[in-house]
Amino acid sequence: LKARVFEVMTAGAMLLESENEQTSRLFSPGKEFVPFESKEDLVEKIRFYLRHENELTAIAGRGYRATRERHGVERFWRSVMSGLNLRGGC
Repeated sequence: LKARVFEVMTAGAMLLESENEQTSRLFSPGKEFVPFESKEDLVEKIRFYLRHENELTAIAGRGYRATRERHGVERFWRSVMSGLNLRGGC
């Protein structure tokens, strides 16, 4: 899983990502991001979402909210502190 996944989603953009198990474990395919299988599939999906901007915006919004709620900064640091068995803070 690359950091760009989180960067794209926290920027409020819709993520188009090659199909992979890692991203699909963290986010719902077709709901919070759009996976593609090939270059041809990518081009087809780009064309589709450019014609259906309301769907693009909805997916981007769900991806943004999912990233903030499930993978945000506070949650990250809490997991780090927990892993180190440190009390207090965050």
